[in-house]
Amino acid sequence: MFQYWAKTGSTDESGTEKKWHALPYHLLDVAAAADALWETLPPCVHQQVAHWLNSTLPEAKNLVVFLSGSHDVGKANRFFQAKVEAHAKRLNLKIESEKATHGQATAAYLSKWLQDKWSWPKITASAIALAVGGHHGCFPKNCQEAELRVNEEPWATTGKNLLNELERLTRTRLVFHDFQPPPPKKPSTPSSLGSQDSSPSPTGSDPTTR
Repeated sequence: MFQYWAKTGSTDESGTEKKWHALPYHLLDVAAAADALWETLPPCVHQQVAHWLNSTLPEAKNLVVFLSGSHDVGKANRFFQAKVEAHAKRLNLKIESEKATHGQATAAYLSKWLQDKWSWPKITASAIALAVGGHHGCFPKNCQEAELRVNEEPWATTGKNLLNELERLTRTRLVFHDFQPPPPKKPSTPSSLGSQDSSPSPTGSDPTTR
């Protein structure tokens, strides 16, 4: 896993990459940032997220941290890893144009993983995975693994292992039978508003024209 890159640095005269940031470290960096940011939120936000998830506060936090960290797991695909010539040579990959962004691969990896590992229904897993895959503001159109060929090896195993390690390090596990958000509350009808509007004003004029 550590041979794959997430962020690049400068190159020397021969075009060899001097410094680059390995993909697992980048995922953990973002997870750590999410962990710290969670602590800056007011308690009412923590409680609301836990309420939506029907979970404890620690479980809610861990899920947010896990999903944040998983955002770039889709960079483990043959097209992204070959975007930089020096890395394409290092990994013995052919440079090819991407059919979609790495966010699509993130959605593909995460949707399958949530279904297989945590027993989430496909519709829920796909919705969450598409949201995470759209972290750059451009949401993937689907969670198809074949789109960027992440169903092929070594990518399929790499993506699965990255998510497994992220799950372990963030101590996260939320299987779907625990994830049952309560139905949304129906908006209340302000019955008093109608009676106020229909009542005559003290001067006898229509209150809606005042």
